[in-house]
Amino acid sequence: MLPRIGNWPAAAGLAAVDGLLLLLSLGAAQWWVLHHHITGAGTWIPATAVAWLAGLVVSCATAVPLWHPGQSPLLIAGIEALAGLLMAATVAAVTGAVLVRLANRAAEPA
Repeated sequence: MLPRIGNWPAAAGLAAVDGLLLLLSLGAAQWWVLHHHITGAGTWIPATAVAWLAGLVVSCATAVPLWHPGQSPLLIAGIEALAGLLMAATVAAVTGAVLVRLANRAAEPA
């Protein structure tokens, strides 16, 4: 039997921690380059995590209601393509807005 944390198996807590670390690591890798060019780039790490989380939510909210048993593989591929495009657009919109804000802040006179 799995150890429990409250009413949840410990594995659920570990999965949540792993997911958070993964989301933060994406932005941290990009921050390594960005901080050499833009002051205040530390906000990039949580912003990227939020962007990817929002993208995952949009993707799941798109694909899951459209999936049904017995669908053709072509239709399933189309649903996944749509969900992936919407996820990419969401991540791009959020990170793009943050990057523009960081760049504008860096361009302001001191």
